[in-house]
Amino acid sequence: MKPAAKTILIAGCGDIGTRLGLQLAAQGWKVYAVRRNPAALPSRFFSIRADLGDPESLRALPGGADFVLYTATAARFDEAHYRAVYVDGVRNVLAASPSPNFFFVSSSAVGLGRCAGAAGRSAAMAGRSIAHTGRPNNRRRAGPPRRQQEMRQHAD
Repeated sequence: MKPAAKTILIAGCGDIGTRLGLQLAAQGWKVYAVRRNPAALPSRFFSIRADLGDPESLRALPGGADFVLYTATAARFDEAHYRAVYVDGVRNVLAASPSPNFFFVSSSAVGLGRCAGAAGRSAAMAGRSIAHTGRPNNRRRAGPPRRQQEMRQHAD
């Protein structure tokens, strides 16, 4: 009997999420991709139209994903947008997805706390939200992508 395919939910599936999702899909993974406008997503993905800032729209998220990869970015560089993406969006996806493996990906400046002001404060709050979920395999990654290798380690 063939083992079940691994599944990943990519929240805020833009350039980084799409590249990783295509690599995983080529390896037989089931890729769920979440965007406000999913029209540009590859046909190999299971596209989900949702707004990460709107908990009601996240009811469409599938349960049971092996991994959640959060790669959303702010639409504008101001406090309201940073908070919507890095605080409210993270909390909403954590609440809507029961996956024990949650990966938060951001730029190195934001993710490592090197970004002053609203972006840095919002990323720090996101990190605290992730750390306090009680889930065993939550990760916060910043900088150059090593996600596929890290995910493989946790998948085994």
